[in-house]
Amino acid sequence: MARVVVRTVRGMKYLFDTNVLQELLRPRGNRGVIRRLSSAPAEDCATSIIVVAELRAGTRLRPDPGQAWNRVENAILQNVTVLDITSQEALVAGDVMADLLARGLKPPAADLLIAATALSNDLILVSRNLKDFSRIAALKVENWFE
Repeated sequence: MARVVVRTVRGMKYLFDTNVLQELLRPRGNRGVIRRLSSAPAEDCATSIIVVAELRAGTRLRPDPGQAWNRVENAILQNVTVLDITSQEALVAGDVMADLLARGLKPPAADLLIAATALSNDLILVSRNLKDFSRIAALKVENWFE
């Protein structure tokens, strides 16, 4: 795998995956996840623009898409920093993809970009999806559902 250049996002610690942030929207969300999300300082919390796209797609499929999107904005997006995909993340995603493909694995593009965002910014990825993310070298992943 090519050398990864890390640019630290000042004060940030966590990058949240879609499956974690969705717990804030569920009527009976995982209490442990919600407790940890609620206690994490806002300056430690980020998500990827890819997660925003996934959340948006989910709201558009609901019978009340406008109201559902307002809930996402109010419950989630006001409380985290959204990180864009830059050329650095694109290069890291390409390196990670090549490494996984060489091992016979076919990673989803969205997961590659989310992982690359965490790697590029030296963040811990918080996700329930350990199956896919644990295969990525140097990626720090925590599962708050356990």
